[in-house]
Amino acid sequence: AERFPFDQDLLLQARYVGHAKLVPILNVSSDGSATIGLWCRAVRARVQLSGNAMRIEPGPLPQGLPRYQTDGQCTSRRMAADSDTLAALIQVTGWRRRGDRVTLTGPRPLRFQVSDH
Repeated sequence: AERFPFDQDLLLQARYVGHAKLVPILNVSSDGSATIGLWCRAVRARVQLSGNAMRIEPGPLPQGLPRYQTDGQCTSRRMAADSDTLAALIQVTGWRRRGDRVTLTGPRPLRFQVSDH
């Protein structure tokens, strides 16, 4: 069995939402703390791993936009995608890895690519 890629950026394999070429990024530290960069906003989270079982407990989704977002980057569509992606992450129950691909399992599987940067 392959090890979970701690302290590495995991890029969600998804189509871009809008014009910005940005996808959500998950980074989990070995102590269970995590950051989740969504389509517009970011949240901190706690991740519990036990074998191939996984549970993600994110903090609240910020109401305001990050300072670095320019006008038009965070459309209502991207804001809705934040909520949708976060809801899917909350429902994750497990994970598996094959090479540089990590799939989080649950009602809606989420496929990530380990960043090579």
